[in-house]
Amino acid sequence: MAFYLIGSYINSIDDSTMQQLNAMSDPAANIYQESLIKGFFNCGIELIPYSFKVVSKKLYSQYSLFYKSWCSLYPNVSIKPRSYIKNFIECYFFLYKSLRSKLQRNDVIILYSLNIAAIISTLVACRKYHNKICVIITDLPLHMSTNGSIFYHIMKWVANKIIKSCMRKITCFGILSEYMSEYLPKHANYVVIEGIYSPCNLVNIPQPKIDGRILYSGTLAERYGIKNLLLAFNLLKNENYSLIICGRGDSEEYVKNMATKDRRIQYLGSIPHDEILQLQRTASLLVNPRTPEGIYTKYSFPSKTMEYLASGTPTLLYELPGIPKEYYHYCYSLNDQSITALAEKVDEVLSLSIEERTKLGEKAQQFILDTKNATIQCTKILELIKKT
Repeated sequence: MAFYLIGSYINSIDDSTMQQLNAMSDPAANIYQESLIKGFFNCGIELIPYSFKVVSKKLYSQYSLFYKSWCSLYPNVSIKPRSYIKNFIECYFFLYKSLRSKLQRNDVIILYSLNIAAIISTLVACRKYHNKICVIITDLPLHMSTNGSIFYHIMKWVANKIIKSCMRKITCFGILSEYMSEYLPKHANYVVIEGIYSPCNLVNIPQPKIDGRILYSGTLAERYGIKNLLLAFNLLKNENYSLIICGRGDSEEYVKNMATKDRRIQYLGSIPHDEILQLQRTASLLVNPRTPEGIYTKYSFPSKTMEYLASGTPTLLYELPGIPKEYYHYCYSLNDQSITALAEKVDEVLSLSIEERTKLGEKAQQFILDTKNATIQCTKILELIKKT
């Protein structure tokens, strides 16, 4: 019996090239898939990745970036009728031919994508042996993008209808949020896997905290609250406080502008993930300013939540519907979405004793390491597959 991962996994490569790829894709998705591979391996199963990925023409010939030799790599294209259809055809035939030639009876497919070509090609390839298919859903198609042309939105609507139909033939699902079950077929078999944490080498290395340092690392999108965080920090007059921001997004210029006005704000741009982890461990407080405003917060789990808690540094979050309630025993939280409330909460947390903050940070770290590690989370997926 073989297990195959159909997704967009990129194998470990040098930092500079990885940064180029991350600028065109979601690094959190790669981390999640790598955690799946590690978790299944810890359970005694080699999860074999088949990756399809749209990248820039500059990286077109670099097949070595991807895991082994099965992975497809083709240039990025604009969303036009011809190119959209071409993308679908290329992805479909690559996956169909690859799977059809290797699938045997009792083999299992883990599909990390609601990509229409990936779902259809996998279903067709599995018809001969009726292989089990488990789809990991980290984003719902309806909430994955708010931009694009009229044609894009029409194609997205059509694709969503087709995907919904295909999902009735899927064996089981792994979803990020309990609310995602609303999107699944009636009586679907599923398990909630909000995230998977794979410990890094830094976890057990004590790091001195820099007093008053606040850190945000992630997408600089207005809807994720980055502007609110900056405005709240501006209300804090303590000169010993500092705010470090890492990442890129539509609010990047706003962040840069605020950094020029307040010397306490430092914008580092997009930096290697190892450096981000190091910064998280030396900060006094990690903040995720994403508010529960917007229906998408029901169907998502901020990937940085686990990473923040696992760092051992105290974390401040808004209470989001997509985050299981158990998490709020291990962090500071608030419901009031006003700028003033956020500023007051940050000041309140940083005014607590170092001992009190350290104790909560250590409890949070142990919670993630003990209950959200790759082995525990992937065991849940395996148990679901076995019983369906």
